[in-house]
Amino acid sequence: QRREALLLSQLAALERERDEAVRSGEALRCGTGALQTALREVEQSQLEDRRMVRSLLCENATLRWQGAAAGEALAQARLRQEQMSWQREQAVRDEHWREEQRREEERRRG
Repeated sequence: QRREALLLSQLAALERERDEAVRSGEALRCGTGALQTALREVEQSQLEDRRMVRSLLCENATLRWQGAAAGEALAQARLRQEQMSWQREQAVRDEHWREEQRREEERRRG
């Protein structure tokens, strides 16, 4: 009977160890699942970040292009303004010259 009691005691201890190992395995699986879920979330976040960076790079390139185009348009407008100013000055000079010519003509006649 002692031997039987000893064997039953050992069997109960082995069952407790087995049950503890099963619980540890389940906890490990749950932990692994949580880690996998967290990893997927991190990967998804990284993917979204990459998309955002690509979008920002495209927007930046567009803004640079628009800035360059606006700068070119401004330069052309300034050039046209200078040309018009020069033309006005030339017209004034021409008018003064014609006025001088008329005065000279009047002096000769008169």
